[in-house]
Amino acid sequence: MWYDGEIDGFVSASEKLYSPTVSIMHQIMPAEVDVRGSKALAQSWCIIDTRFDHDEGQLDAKTYVQLFNQCEKVDGRWKLLTLEIIYLRDLITPVYPAKEPDFGDLSGFRKSYRFTAWMVGQRGLTIRNDLAGEDDPKSMEELLNRNRAWIEAQ
Repeated sequence: MWYDGEIDGFVSASEKLYSPTVSIMHQIMPAEVDVRGSKALAQSWCIIDTRFDHDEGQLDAKTYVQLFNQCEKVDGRWKLLTLEIIYLRDLITPVYPAKEPDFGDLSGFRKSYRFTAWMVGQRGLTIRNDLAGEDDPKSMEELLNRNRAWIEAQ
């Protein structure tokens, strides 16, 4: 989503983004895991729940996603190799409903993650417009096929 790269870079970028006015919680549902020898493909559903300050108020954002992890057993221990996401939908609601936020023009954002893209933009970041999402079935099929090919390769 907002980061693409190695784990050390992710940790560094996350530390720079820390803000005491933003609270983010990931609610990850139990995973379905397909194990084939020393490889495994894990799929789970997740809700990314964010509360943040905006225009003298607070907003709650929820991003609904499906997570895909490629895993491999190395020296007797399972290692997480990838994290890929299909964006399903998102929403933002004011914590105090009397104050409705002004989102401006959202037409440039994809339907699967328009509010997430707006929220990330409020923090000075951009989100790619080509992420796998429910509003683009071809992108979902490509992600699923890529992961199936990986787990089936010997």
